[in-house]
Amino acid sequence: MAYRKQTLSQYNGRYARTIGKVLSGGEPASKRFLLGTDKAAAEMANKRLEMLWSEVESDFRRRRQRAKLLQPLGELVKGIEIEPLTGKLVDRPVNVLTVEPVWELHTLAIAEAVRKGEHEVLVQPAPPLPSNIIQPDKNEYIHRIMDLRERYSVIAFSPSDPTLYGRQLEAIRTTVEHEISRAETSAHRAQALTKSPMRTRAGKSIYEAIDAYAAHAEQSKAGGTNEPTDAVSLKASITNLPLSSFDYDAIQMMGDYWRSRPATKRYGGKGAPIAVNTVRNRLKTARRFVRWLNRASKWDWRCPPEWEEALKMDEQRMLTETEKLVVSSGPETWTVEELVTMYAYATDRERVFILFGLNFGFAQSEVISFRHEDIKLDLKPPQINRVRRKTRKYFEAAIWPETLEALKWLADHQTRKAKGNDAWVLLTEKGTRFDSNAIANRWNGLLKRIRVDHPNFRRLPFKHLRKTAYQLVLEAIKSHEVAGAFEARSRLSSDLHEGAYGRRLFAKVFEANELVRERLQPAFLAAPNAFKKSKSKGSPNVSPGTIAEIQRLGHEGLSVPSIAEQVGVSRQTVHRWLGRDSNSPSSGNGESGR
Repeated sequence: MAYRKQTLSQYNGRYARTIGKVLSGGEPASKRFLLGTDKAAAEMANKRLEMLWSEVESDFRRRRQRAKLLQPLGELVKGIEIEPLTGKLVDRPVNVLTVEPVWELHTLAIAEAVRKGEHEVLVQPAPPLPSNIIQPDKNEYIHRIMDLRERYSVIAFSPSDPTLYGRQLEAIRTTVEHEISRAETSAHRAQALTKSPMRTRAGKSIYEAIDAYAAHAEQSKAGGTNEPTDAVSLKASITNLPLSSFDYDAIQMMGDYWRSRPATKRYGGKGAPIAVNTVRNRLKTARRFVRWLNRASKWDWRCPPEWEEALKMDEQRMLTETEKLVVSSGPETWTVEELVTMYAYATDRERVFILFGLNFGFAQSEVISFRHEDIKLDLKPPQINRVRRKTRKYFEAAIWPETLEALKWLADHQTRKAKGNDAWVLLTEKGTRFDSNAIANRWNGLLKRIRVDHPNFRRLPFKHLRKTAYQLVLEAIKSHEVAGAFEARSRLSSDLHEGAYGRRLFAKVFEANELVRERLQPAFLAAPNAFKKSKSKGSPNVSPGTIAEIQRLGHEGLSVPSIAEQVGVSRQTVHRWLGRDSNSPSSGNGESGR
C-alpha cells in the first residue's frame, strides 16, 4: 500500500498529507489534508488518518464481499443507502463493486474531525424518510451509532440527541432482558422434562461485581455515604452480561445511558430527566467501580485501554435550552430582602443554620461535621479554623457577634445524651447528631411556614445559603481569590512565604466577613428577640403573618371578637397573641374580649 510509505509534506512551515482518494466527476482523485503548523499535532493527525484509511479500506472490502454474494438476486435486494452520520438518504451511493476504496461523505467528515485534532463526532437523528420507502427499524439511531463504533475505532461517536438515544437504549435493554427471561424459563422447563442439569453461563456476572463493589463501599466508606446506593443504581445502565463481556463497548453503553439523562424513577419512570449533577455523580461512581474491579484480583478482570473516555461527559451538550439560560445567569442565590423574611420567620435553631451558612459558608456536610475544636474564641477576631470536607482545603472565617450568640444559645439548650457527642457543635433536641435529612426537613419546614404568608417565596435548597454567602463576599471585596479562599477553593502560594501569604489572604476574608455582616443588618433587626427567649413547647399554630395581623388590629383598638372574625381564628388565639404584645390596647383588658 503506497500511502504507508508517504510522509508528511511541509511547505512554508505548514504540514500536509495526501492519503486516499475521493470521487471527483466520477473519477478517483487524490485527497490532500492540511494539518497545520504544529509538527507534533500534525504527526499525530497523520497517524490517526492512516489508521482511519486502513479501516475505510477494510470496510470497503466487507461491503464488496456482501455485494458479490447478493449480486445474483439483482433488484430483489436492491435497497436504499443511509448516510451514517446524518441518517439521510444517500443521493449517489458508491458502487463498491466497480470503485476502489474512496473517501465517502461520512468518512470524509470523520477524516476532517481527525485532521482538526478532534476526538469525537456527533451522530444526528434521522429525518423522516419518504413514505414510499421502507422505514428503518424504530431503534435505528442507536444501531447506526453502534455500527459506526464497530467500523471506525480511531474516533468516538456520540449521539447529538442523548434523550432519543437513551429511549432507544432502554427499549433495547428491556427487550434483551425479556428475551433472556424467556430463555431461562425455557431452559428450566427443559431441565424439568429431561431431568438433566441445566447449563449456566460460565464465569461471574457484572451484577455480581456491582453488588460486591456496593458492599465494599459500604464497609470502607469509599466514595461517600451514598456510594453503595449509587453503585447498585449502575445496574439500570447495563444488562447482566458475563464479566468477560464487560469491555469498552459495554462501558460506553453504561456511560451513554447516564448521559442520555433517563427519566427519574418517580411517577413510574415518567418524571423529568435526571439532573445533570446526578449524571456526573453516577459517572463518578462508574469510574470508581471500574478502577476497583481492575484492582481486585478476585475478579480476574482488566479494564480496556482508554476506558475512561467512555465515562466522560459534556455538561453543556446535556443541558436543555432553559437550563443553559439558568446556568449562564449564575447560581441562584437569596436576595437580602428574602434573607430578612427568612430570619424573621425562623425559629432560633433554624437561625443557627442560617448563620452557619452565611457567616461560614457551610453546606449541610459542614454543619453536621462542625466540631468545638474548630472554634477559636481566644483569637482576634474570634474565628473558626478548619478544613473543608469536600475540597480538603484549609479556611478561616471571622465569627459574627450574632453567631457567637447563637453558639452560646446552643450550649445552653442542647442535651448530650449519647456518649461521644461532646465533640459536635450541633445536636438534635434528643442529643444526637444531625444528618442531612434532618437539616433538609427543618429547612423545608421553614420555607413552608413562610409560604403561608408569602406564596411566591422561592424554595431553594439549604446549600444555596452557601452560594449566597460566596456571592455576598465576592460583591463585598471584589476579589475572586478572596471569595475562593472563603469557600476553601483557592490554593495558597506554594513558595517559602506561604504562611505570610495565607495570613494576608485570610485577613481579607475577615474584612469581607464584616462587610457582609453590615449588609445583613436588616435581617438581624427583623428578629430583635433572637436567642433571647426561652425555648417554647412546640411551634405556633398560626403563621407569623397572622400573628402580626392580630397584634396590628389590637393596636387599632378592635375588640377580640372583631379581630377573631376578621382574621379567621378563635377568640382564644386572639387573646393569646394580644397577651404577648404588651403595647396592644387590648392586652390586659379582659372585658374587651368578652
